[in-house]
Amino acid sequence: MVFTMTPMKAHRRVAAILLTTTAVALVPAASFGATKTVTARSSAWGPAKIEIVRGTTLEWVNPSGFLEHSIKAYGGWRYYSYLAPGAETSRRFRELGRFKYRCEFHSTKRPGSPCEGMCGVVKVVAPS
Repeated sequence: MVFTMTPMKAHRRVAAILLTTTAVALVPAASFGATKTVTARSSAWGPAKIEIVRGTTLEWVNPSGFLEHSIKAYGGWRYYSYLAPGAETSRRFRELGRFKYRCEFHSTKRPGSPCEGMCGVVKVVAPS
């Protein structure tokens, strides 16, 4: 049996393929799996403040051979990860906003007070 497509169905299929290809081409490359890195120093994040595009994966690395760190979210979002010496962890940011975090071992955060010590902020912006 030979399958044939009517001209109208063929036209719709070509139009759908072109529309999909065009839509993919219009999405900035940064939103397709870009990765940025924050490094844990002895008592600070490097960088402490970072701006990324929505869809970017942020990777935290701990190059120390002996210091432990953590990533503890505060200020309205939830996230926690333990960073053993030499370890790394990551999170993909899909929502716009400012995301504050701190190392619970090398910072202090009291209710109503700013974070002191090893504190960081991720600002997630829309693709331009």
